[in-house]
Amino acid sequence: MQTATKQLWAGAAAAFVGSLCCVAPLVLLALGISGAWISRLTALEPYRPIFVGVMLVFLGLAFRQLYIVPANMTCGTCPIVVKKALERVPGVSATSVDLDKKTATVTFDPAKVSASRLTQATTEAGFPSKLIAKP
Repeated sequence: MQTATKQLWAGAAAAFVGSLCCVAPLVLLALGISGAWISRLTALEPYRPIFVGVMLVFLGLAFRQLYIVPANMTCGTCPIVVKKALERVPGVSATSVDLDKKTATVTFDPAKVSASRLTQATTEAGFPSKLIAKP
């Protein structure tokens, strides 16, 4: 199983466990199951913020941001062409191209697309690019 898929499953499991303290007693009561022991099911409630935090970390790690410096961006139309080239790549969820800084920020799912595929997309559009650290 790929890393991003594992992270999504881990995030879903953390969300499920984090909600057990609230949902499980209600489900049991709705099914007609009751008793004094049900009050003990809320023992996980103090840990709920931890579970929610873990879930957000795993979901955040499932999507990555990449910073690209496309060459030859000289006019107002260039960022539009770069943006469209990147948006056509399956797995890209968001793009932002800044003509002044001559950079492109791409949010993508690493399980579906690689960084080299993104630079290849800009190169095919006429803007050879390289990866950089956060601008």
